[in-house]
Amino acid sequence: MNKFLRAVASGLAAGTVLASCNRVDFGPKEGYTEKDVQNYPTGEVDKTDWTADGSWDKQERDLFKDSGVNLNAAGRGAFNSIGLYPNPCAEYVHFYLGNRPVRNTPAPAAEPLQMRAVVVDKKYRPVHRFAGPANAGSEQKFAVQFPADKFEDGKLYRLYYVVYDANNQLYLKGHGDIKIKR
Repeated sequence: MNKFLRAVASGLAAGTVLASCNRVDFGPKEGYTEKDVQNYPTGEVDKTDWTADGSWDKQERDLFKDSGVNLNAAGRGAFNSIGLYPNPCAEYVHFYLGNRPVRNTPAPAAEPLQMRAVVVDKKYRPVHRFAGPANAGSEQKFAVQFPADKFEDGKLYRLYYVVYDANNQLYLKGHGDIKIKR
């Protein structure tokens, strides 16, 4: 009987671990950084959002498997600000990268950077993708639409982003959480 109970407990523990691997952990409290339409904080701040991420697990790396960027490489730079506003949002947000990376980088005019992003739901299912260039030396804003047929009101989503150069050298990878409020 003890072997049976241990086997059941072991199976339940393994199932819990597997289930948690397939769900986004949005963090404590609201789980996202609140910003108004002018990019000012209005409430909770999630300090794990809109920063450079160290390592990603396979599920996160697979979101960008067609990018040609080595996501295990060390990032070549850091932006002075990264974020998204307004948050919560209804239909449109601005994703921004403030200024050019500041360390170990070529001269600003030497190489334009590219950015790719994937928005996933709480089960890591891709819901929306977008990409664009990041001009050297200035803040870049990407207007992103959140169509009602893809995004549910009141739900949280995670946006993963990768910034890289023309040679597919990684500059930055990270994530941030978004709340839809229509």
